[in-house]
Amino acid sequence: MPTARPNETENETGASPPPENVTGDAVVPVPAETAEEAESAAVPANNPFIVYVDQGELLMQYLAEEDGQLTTGQVRQLTSTGGITGVWVNPDGRKLAYLREEAPSNALYILNLATNTLQRVAGGDTLPALPGLGTSAQTRYMDQVQWSANGERLVFNTHVLPQEPGTGPAYDLWTVRPGAAPVEQIPANTGGAIFALSSQDELLLSSATTIMRADLNGTTPQTVLSFDLVNTSSEYLYFPSTQWTTAGDRAYVAIPAADSLARNADFGLWRIPVGSGPGEQIGRLAVNPIASPLYWNTDGTRLAYVRSPAGLPGNTQLHLADSDGQNDNVYERGRNLRFLAWGMDPTTFLYSGNGYVAVGRAGADPISSLIPAGQEVTAGRWLNRDYFLITVRTPQGQWQLTSGNLQGQALPLITFDHPAAIIDHWSP
Repeated sequence: MPTARPNETENETGASPPPENVTGDAVVPVPAETAEEAESAAVPANNPFIVYVDQGELLMQYLAEEDGQLTTGQVRQLTSTGGITGVWVNPDGRKLAYLREEAPSNALYILNLATNTLQRVAGGDTLPALPGLGTSAQTRYMDQVQWSANGERLVFNTHVLPQEPGTGPAYDLWTVRPGAAPVEQIPANTGGAIFALSSQDELLLSSATTIMRADLNGTTPQTVLSFDLVNTSSEYLYFPSTQWTTAGDRAYVAIPAADSLARNADFGLWRIPVGSGPGEQIGRLAVNPIASPLYWNTDGTRLAYVRSPAGLPGNTQLHLADSDGQNDNVYERGRNLRFLAWGMDPTTFLYSGNGYVAVGRAGADPISSLIPAGQEVTAGRWLNRDYFLITVRTPQGQWQLTSGNLQGQALPLITFDHPAAIIDHWSP
């Protein structure tokens, strides 16, 4: 059965290009043609950078501040093989991981930006096959990927690629370190369809009827919250998206009612403690988290969501509320509002509407930046407390990465072509 991932955000995560014939698990040095090029392969200390996929290849640019705005440096092409489908920068900014399509599945690589070496650490076709439909075998396809908190290993799960119609999550979890084989921490069909990993490396695993707690040491997952299967009025299953605070001391999740489409249905808000203990219901909201995802801020004291009043297509309301749904107030009304991201300051957030992007603050008026006509803001992220990055779809079908600041200034940085906006960044 196909699976839906509500609240899933885009994965918006030089040296000379790695050789095109990298195979196996060997560590391969990436050649540099000149001494200057080899020296430039090292990562400048404390320089923020962005990595993105342009026409299937992975590119990188450093960022610098100039006259109160961000500017970009020279483009560095990091791959020349094509087929890149995801990128994740290590917490220390000196390595990155990426997924690449490699028939009949995909493969996971680690590129060390400091030593300029590349390693293939996992391949979906080399993981154990699962029983398929009838007598067919199903190949695993690596799905979610995240670095552990200390950056020493990658965490990933898989879904299955059947030989016959039908697909779904493998309900598993793996870790892999550079130079070692992947380790199955949670066997297939015993975990969740999606996972959320905290800054303390605690896992929350979501399935269609449970949320479980686990760690990265292979312990058996323990159920912290059970709920009825949610009616999505479609063939898609709903997997709740749990959200950890930045400190990793607790998590929050919204659980729809079983009949999420019922008139006047309300939805439960839950808090999950770190370490042990069941989830605790802390409130309810009369908003469907399937249609209107909820976003808790970095310290878990507030939440935000956008809803469309019944009978008013295109008209939207941006709401702010306490973490338990109390003190729910409309912050702004407008056309096609979209919540993008909470800031590092738990009172600041980023959102967009028709023709603009804005920095909002609880209890204060927003500061807006205009976006050219015909462009659509699709995602946003904070680089630090002073600057943010937004992903914009242009009328020509290209992607544009634009920087903004707290003074309402916005500056286009990069334009690139790819079916999806695949971006990540690192900042000290």
